[in-house]
Amino acid sequence: MLLDTINWCSRTFTDDELTLLFQVAEAPVQQLWHDLQHQEQGSMYGPTSYDRDYAFSLTISAGRAGWRAADDGPAEDDPILHRSVYREYQSLINWDRRPRNDGSTMKVDPHGQISETSLQMYAHAYMVNQRRALTNRRFFLTSKGFYGVAHNTLEVGDTCIVIRGANVPFVIRKAGCVGQDGNTSNRYRLIGESYIHGIMRGELFDRQANGIDNQRGGLAEETIHLV
Repeated sequence: MLLDTINWCSRTFTDDELTLLFQVAEAPVQQLWHDLQHQEQGSMYGPTSYDRDYAFSLTISAGRAGWRAADDGPAEDDPILHRSVYREYQSLINWDRRPRNDGSTMKVDPHGQISETSLQMYAHAYMVNQRRALTNRRFFLTSKGFYGVAHNTLEVGDTCIVIRGANVPFVIRKAGCVGQDGNTSNRYRLIGESYIHGIMRGELFDRQANGIDNQRGGLAEETIHLV
């Protein structure tokens, strides 16, 4: 399935700049968030900055739970705890954010038993997952408003696809070569696998199975040739 086209991407991140000391000093992730806000014309993830912030926090860690580093469980399984861990991460790096009247800057103890020490440990584990997700990769935004992370060779204009039976989505690029049939339109080069928030758990196929198709989430199914 051809999902969408990339219309903005960040620079490539290095491992060194994702360390705690560098993030406190230079704020590369905060800058990424601010750059993203200037690029967005709309979002798949909701109308508020709070909704987009949640999607961003999951994308830059490839959806891995900061409190489940051993088994890489999905953070979306406990969104309240994930928000709390993310706020603790922001506290660790001195993220400069103005308080909001929705209370979302407050730490949340979803189970009534998470200590400050545990939250700090989870926040450090979140940073480990963040480095795994972003090192030598670029963050991107698609024309429909999807957030994603993929190989550092991706470019604006590349296409995001979902292949039946694959565990992850991919990024491909028009090859511009002519096949034996004289056709160039369905020939692509593989750029690499990706994380795209909101489709990693089969949501697109569920939508298709349920006949859900709209302007922002519609899908185009097509046979392509990788060359």
